[in-house]
Amino acid sequence: MTLHHQLLLLILCKSIAAQRGGTSAGDTITPAYGKVVIIGDSLLDGRGSTAGEVEINLAESLETIVDNNAVGGYSLEDIFESDACSSDAKCTQWSVVNGGMNGNKKEAIELMMPIVDRELSSGRNVIIQGYLEDCGGEASGMDFTAFMDGYANIASSTGGVWFIDPRNLPDHPLMGDPCNPESDIYRADDNSHP
Repeated sequence: MTLHHQLLLLILCKSIAAQRGGTSAGDTITPAYGKVVIIGDSLLDGRGSTAGEVEINLAESLETIVDNNAVGGYSLEDIFESDACSSDAKCTQWSVVNGGMNGNKKEAIELMMPIVDRELSSGRNVIIQGYLEDCGGEASGMDFTAFMDGYANIASSTGGVWFIDPRNLPDHPLMGDPCNPESDIYRADDNSHP
């Protein structure tokens, strides 16, 4: 596929994503959490391999409405333009963000900071959701480790920011051993997505 065709495909995907809106779960907004809004890429995309389970489980656990505006294939630049918690008056507390795998991983920390800063400056807390490691694929290697470590540093040095780092949850069934196909029952065929 030529670069021209790749760009046309990306524009088409973004156009479809803009038309379709995100996904949502929950019936009422709980004052303890407010409405929660998720932005990101395919890791959290409610219309992708997660099939809406991210927002459904979060809405049930928190007993509040969760809007999921994550879109598969989005770069951090695209995610910055997504409808985040800061753009929703009913989302008063929690912005959930992921990103960094699409585009230049070496710029992920630099590109995540404007998203975090925007959400914090609007009075929201930020949860950065990290990626599952894979076995020698896109979600492994020095660049992957560097931006995941960078996200951990952002959270540890910035009030109101938390980082969920799957690398620190080795016994969780979603993690499994990425190099052992028998242990990845909760992963998609690419071994990187839930």
